[in-house]
Amino acid sequence: MSSRFEWKTSGGMIENILRKIEPEFKDTVEEAWSSLGIGKEKAEITTFNRGILVVKVSANAYMQELWFNKDNLIHKLNLRLEGRVKDIKFKLAGGY
Repeated sequence: MSSRFEWKTSGGMIENILRKIEPEFKDTVEEAWSSLGIGKEKAEITTFNRGILVVKVSANAYMQELWFNKDNLIHKLNLRLEGRVKDIKFKLAGGY
């Protein structure tokens, strides 16, 4: 039995939600994040809601590096996302 809905990866869902809510959105969150040059093996987006970007980080060292550069990352993302990123929360992959 085929379904009207197609399951997508979390990245695809983020993109589809943003397109539905704000169709004039020039750039997707994932495209903006990948433009920073941070590989998915180090960190990847898990959610973006109400201006807060949650990023899953693979190791403590990467988390510390990203945390120290958080303000700069927010600034660079907002150049592409029209100021929509208010904060970034970093979570260790597999951590609580």
